Amino acid sequence: MIIKILLYNHVLHDIPSITPTIPCEVNLLDESQLPRLHEVWPVPLDEMKVRLKRGDQCYVASVDGKLAHYSWAQFSGAHLIQDVGQMAAIEAGHCWIYHCRTAQEFQGRGIYPHVLSKMIAECKARGLLKAWVYTSPENIASQKGILRAGFTLSRRLVSIRLFGRLIPLFSL
Repeated sequence: MIIKILLYNHVLHDIPSITPTIPCEVNLLDESQLPRLHEVWPVPLDEMKVRLKRGDQCYVASVDGKLAHYSWAQFSGAHLIQDVGQMAAIEAGHCWIYHCRTAQEFQGRGIYPHVLSKMIAECKARGLLKAWVYTSPENIASQKGILRAGFTLSRRLVSIRLFGRLIPLFSL
């Protein structure tokens, strides 16, 4: 089985201001609020705690008090692009955005690109130089949101799953 990932980057110069079609509030999630992620998707909370302890941040969008979206950002260490089994060393001044999800009832409202624009604006304010994000070629909605937020396609990562192992064909 061949697995592909589209990798995008943003050099944090021109950050678009994106307004979703419904009002939402974007905030950072703290550990005490982790169970709220289940309002969007059933995630393993123990893994989410590990991310926070590592220094990752979880940006959430709320609509009328209900969690509508979350996106994670990692700023140091190595980032695992799990679908293709590849590790990316996070360079100084870079951020990796990952595990982004919008609750089904809020999809198609521009929340995802709005959150991405808020995240990269904050990265720029912190003095960072570049942000990375990725998605599958099948996820057209995610690709549209990523492009709308000003990211550009950097490369395609390809791996093959053979006997339960992921073998990179095109890598970082």
